Amino acid sequence: MYMVRLLFTFGGTINRREWWIGTLSLIAAIIACMIVFTPQVFSDDTPYRTMPSFLLGLAFAYPAAVLLLKRIADIGWPGWVAYAGVALSVLLVLLEYPGNPMSEIDQYLLAANLVFLAAEIAVCGFIRGKADTAPQPPSLQAA
Repeated sequence: MYMVRLLFTFGGTINRREWWIGTLSLIAAIIACMIVFTPQVFSDDTPYRTMPSFLLGLAFAYPAAVLLLKRIADIGWPGWVAYAGVALSVLLVLLEYPGNPMSEIDQYLLAANLVFLAAEIAVCGFIRGKADTAPQPPSLQAA
């Protein structure tokens, strides 16, 4: 139930520890789904733009947006920062559509994704927020 609340509900805030748990869980789920549903993207001779990989990107955009919005709210930054990050993330996923004729800009899309990921990790993973300094509920405290 904890992971459902963490990844699928927009209410509240999360601290850095919860953000890292959610992000690493999301990355593991994405890799597992890619191995099961789109193993062809791991071969050198197949383009990485396939319809299943595009649909996986859309499916995982929602929990990624939830994590980003909750963490930015905890840091105390304005809401537009989180919404701009979500909009950029969704735009990058939409540009990866397999029928997109802009295949000549693939390296720029990859670079944009990596820059966005690095910025998100720097902000959400290392900047302290209100939940980082608040006492944790007994259910989250280390035994």
